[in-house]
Amino acid sequence: MKLNAVALALLGLSPTIVFAGLGEPGFSGHISVVTGQKTVKSNFQTENSIKTGSLNTEGESDTSLIVVPLGYVRYTFGGSNSKQLFAGTSKQDIAIGDLALEIGYKQELKYGTIVSFAFLPTVIGGETWADPFVTGVEREETDIEGNAYLVSANNISGTHFSVDFGVYNLSIDDEKSGLTLNKSGLTLSEVATLDREGTGIYSKFSYEGMLGDAGRLITAVKYISFDADGSAISFDQWGMSVTFQKSVGQHKFWVTASYDKARYDEVNPIFNKKQKDDKFGTFIAYEYDNFMNLANWSLIGVVSYDVTGSSMDFYDEQQYITSVGMSYKF
Repeated sequence: MKLNAVALALLGLSPTIVFAGLGEPGFSGHISVVTGQKTVKSNFQTENSIKTGSLNTEGESDTSLIVVPLGYVRYTFGGSNSKQLFAGTSKQDIAIGDLALEIGYKQELKYGTIVSFAFLPTVIGGETWADPFVTGVEREETDIEGNAYLVSANNISGTHFSVDFGVYNLSIDDEKSGLTLNKSGLTLSEVATLDREGTGIYSKFSYEGMLGDAGRLITAVKYISFDADGSAISFDQWGMSVTFQKSVGQHKFWVTASYDKARYDEVNPIFNKKQKDDKFGTFIAYEYDNFMNLANWSLIGVVSYDVTGSSMDFYDEQQYITSVGMSYKF
């Protein structure tokens, strides 16, 4: 899996700004289940074990069914209900496409500022190729995981501005990037520049503006830096996103568009050039409250499309997801 995916998964993980405090005292939350279809075109998806043809070509496409259970529970307490413990994936995060588990604590301060501290265990995990630069033979899979720590300040002094800052790490059980090619030309020092493990930081500055009856608009600018053990994998990334939210009776709509630009530190010794990625994403979510007059039940639907264009065809990627599900709030 490309390292950028780790950082992208982390962006925007603080909940959409809510200006009505932390809510009612006691326990509350939601349980959701969504099912749908995911299509991924990438050299890092592990469904196609053998890459045929030239190495510097796009990956094959694979389509699979998905079933994703999601949930969020919070406990609000303290004077003026100003303290909160939380765990899970909030509905606000689901609405803008961030599906990561958070465990943490929130505190409402003077003038409406809400600070939160969260741990995101295994924010990205699963399997990847031990050495992705292999053609013509079956590739070996290995586990990948990463944890993150997030500090956020929302609605700072009642201004509708928010700041997020986090650190994350990534580890691969059996990292062998480039070792196969070492047998046919790469030196050990060149192989070392391809090591994908490392640590990174990310930050986001956002503003939520109300558009009267038209809805609300959330704009954000982002910066990510990843310091990999391999210099050809280390990168800096800048980006921006815009989310429009509209409510009409029982219906809620979210539309998010994003652009990110990643630039890598050193020349990739396999392709003899530095990696440069441009990423575009769209995400549309819909919620129908009290669906079929069922109290506390909602129908939810999601459509997303993400594409990465790289300076090397090997790193080009596309992902398309459609899903529908039900959510129960308590």
